[in-house]
Amino acid sequence: MKYLESYKLFEAKKEKKYTGKNRIILLGPPSIGKSTISKELGKELGLEILHLDILNFGIMKDFSIKGRIKAVKTALNDKKYQDCILDFGGGHAYYKGVKEMIEDFRNIFVLIPTGDMKFSQKLLKDAEYKRLKAGMIDPIEHILKSLQSSDCEFSDEKKERLIEITKKIINRQAGELKPNEIPKKSLEKYGDMLKNGFLSGPNWDEYENYLTKENDKINRSLTDNIIEVFTEKGNRRSKSAIVNEIISKLK
Repeated sequence: MKYLESYKLFEAKKEKKYTGKNRIILLGPPSIGKSTISKELGKELGLEILHLDILNFGIMKDFSIKGRIKAVKTALNDKKYQDCILDFGGGHAYYKGVKEMIEDFRNIFVLIPTGDMKFSQKLLKDAEYKRLKAGMIDPIEHILKSLQSSDCEFSDEKKERLIEITKKIINRQAGELKPNEIPKKSLEKYGDMLKNGFLSGPNWDEYENYLTKENDKINRSLTDNIIEVFTEKGNRRSKSAIVNEIISKLK
C-alpha cells in the first residue's frame, strides 16, 4: 500500500504541467507589476515563485550585469527552481545571451503598460516613483529619524555607525541594515517590509527606461503573449483580469 502511495506521488509530480521548458516566465519593465501578478498566478496554479531581483540582490548580493546574467542561469538550471514561476527583473531579459537562453520556453508573457509607447513611459515613471517612495524612500527616512530619536533603544556607538550607513543609502549609495540594526519604531511601522532588513544597490533611485523599441523587438521575438496592464485611460486593470488572461493563454 505504501508502495502504491509513493508511486502515485511520483506520478503526480511527473505530471506537473509547468516545469522545464513549460515554466511560466514573466517579463516586463520595472514597476509594471510582475511581482504582484506572479504571486497571484502562483496562488491560482499552486506554484512557487522565484523573483530574480531577490535572487540577485538578496541572495547572491551581486549588482553587476555579470551577476544578473548569472542569476538567470541559476534560475533556469538549478533543479530547486524547476517548478517555479520565474519573475524576471526589469532588465534581465535584455542582457547579452539571455534571449537565447529562454527562446525555447513555451509560456513567456510580457507585461506592458499599453500599446502606446509614449503614454506607457509616462505611466511607468509615475508607477516607479510611487514604488520607490513606498518601498525605499519612506522606510529609510523613517529609520534615520528613529535612529536620531532620543528614545532609540541602541547604544550611542551603534546609533552613530547605523546613522552613517543610513545616510549613505539616502544619498543613493549601496548599503545594508540587518534586522537587528533597524529601530523598533521602524519595524513596528513597516512590519514585513523590514523584517529581513534593508538592502540597497548603488544609484537605486535611478530611472532606467527598459521600454524601448529595441527591447520591444526582443519581447515580440520571444512570444506573442503581450499583456497590457493599463486601460487606454491609464487605469490599472485588476489583478484577477490579468491573471485570467495569462491562464487562458498557457500551453
